[in-house]
Order: sequence, then C-alpha cells, then structure tokens
Amino acid sequence: MNMRRSLQLAAITLLLVIGATAARAQLHLKHDKPQTEDFSWLWQYTQPAPDGQKAALLADSRFADLLKNELKAPQTFWGNGLPLSEAASAFLSGKGHVTSTANRYLTITGCVVAQCTQRGLLWMDLGATKPLIVFAAMRWDEQSRTPDEKDAPFSLWLFPDRNIDPLHVPLQLQSTLADWTRSDGCAPQIRLAAVVDTDGTPHLATTDKLGISSIICTSNSTGT
Repeated sequence: MNMRRSLQLAAITLLLVIGATAARAQLHLKHDKPQTEDFSWLWQYTQPAPDGQKAALLADSRFADLLKNELKAPQTFWGNGLPLSEAASAFLSGKGHVTSTANRYLTITGCVVAQCTQRGLLWMDLGATKPLIVFAAMRWDEQSRTPDEKDAPFSLWLFPDRNIDPLHVPLQLQSTLADWTRSDGCAPQIRLAAVVDTDGTPHLATTDKLGISSIICTSNSTGT
C-alpha cells in the first residue's frame, strides 16, 4: 500500500515538474517573439472613400510619433541636418488623401504648404509580418525651369524604414508610385531617382524600376 502511494506521489510530482517546465517555455517563447507595431488605428482615416480624413490624421499625435519612430535615415534633399521625420511631415502637411488598397496597403499623400510642386507620399504594407513603410518625396529643382514649364526637372527620393533592393521595389509600391506621379497619363521629368538606405546611403534607381511612366508631361501638375 505504501509502495503504491509512493508511486502515486512520484507521478504527481513528475507531472507538476513537467507542467511548470512547459509553462516557463511558453512564457520564454512569448517573451522572445518579436513585437510588431499596431497600426490598426490608421484604417479609420481611410474613410469615407475615396479621399479619407487627411486633416484628422494629421491632428492625431500618433501620426507624428509614427514618422519619428519609423523614419530615421539621414537626409539631405530638404535642408541639411533636418530630421527625416520633420521633412516628411512638411511634405505630407498640405492637401492630399488617405487611401487603402486590398485591405493591406495604406497610402497617404500630401505636399509642402504653399509649395505644392514639392510632394510627399507615405506608403505602408500593413499585411507583412513586419510592416514595410516607405516615405517618398518628389522635389522640383528650384534652380532650373519653373514647375509649369515643359521638362521642368524633378528628383524622387525613397526612404524605406529598412534597406530594400532598388532594382526590386515591391510591385504594389511601383503601382502606387506610378499613379502618384502621373497626371492625365503623363509624368513629370524625373532626372534623379534614389532609394536611400537607413544609414543615409543613396542608390540611384531608374524610373522604370520604380514603375514610373516615361511619358513626359508638356506641363506639370501640382495636384496630389
């Protein structure tokens, strides 16, 4: 009888030890699992379609935090020494839209207030395990032709939140860039296009690799 009781107690003790070990393993896995940012709060600003609520989004303090936390690469295209998040804020502050595609991709467009030839776009792939966030800025070369002149030169700068291959930009991003840069079936004269690494290193890219139309406008639109 005592032998049976001893075996029962030993079995119970073994089960408790196994259970505690499994629980610790689960806690360890949960602790080690990468934490992903929750961007679900952005979706509300895509309604009502097709333009969304751009002004309300800009007024949400979480949007400024998003730019600051995700856009950290050094930049020189808009004022030396200015943080990329502040440059992005300037390029997104003017008129624009908040739209979504396929319940996965979110696009925010804008321009520099009172200088809407200087245009910005924030593109997000929220369907990826680690969301990909890309800020794009299209700049008019103020030292050359006026923006409404034929062949007025522009530059296009892409700042991903992590390094991407400039020769293999995601197809959905290419499609978004094509729609964004095009107006009435044509595009501005982009003489320089670059994809910038997180350390600030620029890589030249051809417009065809970015999905941008090569049909040049006779005059450039300032719309977003």
